[in-house]
Amino acid sequence: MLGRNKKRISRKTALVLAILAVFFLLFAKLVYVQIFLHGKINKAVKRMVNRKNIEVSKRGDILDSGGKILASSVEKYTVFLDPKIIEDFDRVKSILFENGIKVKEKSLSEFGETSYVPVAFNIDADVVDKIKNEKLKGVGFESRYLRQYPEGRLLAHILGITGSDGNGLEGIEKTCNGFLSGDNVMTKAIRDGRGRIIQDEFIDKTKICGRNAKLSIDRNVQFIAEQELRRAFEKYKAKKAVCIIQNPKTGKILAMASLPDFNSSDKIKDLRVLRNSAISDIYEPGSTFKIVAAAAALELGKVKFTDSFYLESGKYKIAGHTIKDDHKIKNSASLSKIMEKSSNIGMIKIAQKLGSEDFYRYIRKFGFYSLAGIELPGEAKGLLADVKNWNALSLPTISFGQGIGVTGL
Repeated sequence: MLGRNKKRISRKTALVLAILAVFFLLFAKLVYVQIFLHGKINKAVKRMVNRKNIEVSKRGDILDSGGKILASSVEKYTVFLDPKIIEDFDRVKSILFENGIKVKEKSLSEFGETSYVPVAFNIDADVVDKIKNEKLKGVGFESRYLRQYPEGRLLAHILGITGSDGNGLEGIEKTCNGFLSGDNVMTKAIRDGRGRIIQDEFIDKTKICGRNAKLSIDRNVQFIAEQELRRAFEKYKAKKAVCIIQNPKTGKILAMASLPDFNSSDKIKDLRVLRNSAISDIYEPGSTFKIVAAAAALELGKVKFTDSFYLESGKYKIAGHTIKDDHKIKNSASLSKIMEKSSNIGMIKIAQKLGSEDFYRYIRKFGFYSLAGIELPGEAKGLLADVKNWNALSLPTISFGQGIGVTGL
């Protein structure tokens, strides 16, 4: 009897000790987790629960001088699915279909184990609101801003284009990028164990939006300028064409057109069309430059409107070269007549009275061979040799606009 009782006691003791050992191990594990793994687990939970988003700011509008919108940004959405937490796929599919979004079950399987399956792009906000009201599990939305140019090709070289990241690549979009862009903000969203958002941080988007840029361009004047320029461009089968219209009192640019052009909303296949010939291409101005020599000579008192100049019967030999006039004037002519008939020989005679040093100085004072400082990328400053490097033909030829390079601007 005593032997049997001792065996029973020893078995009970062993069982109690085993239970105590298990509880001790569990307690030790709990202490280890609470003390040594607390920080690591806490961070992991936060990563699972908290989601950080970059809230992209709305890009500012570009306006003409009268406030008409030339470029603006519209909020669009990407609709995506998380197959792991969708409870009723048929209901999701049906509601999305009612809102113009088709989802195929096959397309979900192709994405494997991913929790992000985009099913629609560039969806309007009102459609997204309707879907959100259904409180569908596993349906998410990502917003982005789509740049729009309501005037199509109008002002393409001035407005420019933006890249896939929303930043300006050409035109005003590029030079005023920082001004237009605004600020992107990091926000947090709290998710439950199934990945559903239960609390989203509110951001007042009006406080992070970019600012608007108002141009001196008059949309109506620009429209007429481009229309007429295009007619001439096509009529004469030109390779390039430029038109600039300014307010003569203030110098403000009311219109600037350059052909060939493009549509800022389209994907650009030929990068050459991005070149704004009005500010980037250099050419010899020809007779339009004659006014510079005449103005300089008049201001310095070197000539008067009534002064008479002998025009060499339409042919003038200088430095081994013969300069001719298209409109021959017999005998002599006044400065006024020289300008009226656009006489090359007459301008040479005026420039000779002016002298190389003064002529060069006034060319620079007029702003030639300098950047105008317009807020567009790619402006060239033209071509002009330093007066120290002029030869015997420089003064004569530059007086009627040859031997110097300028841009349309």
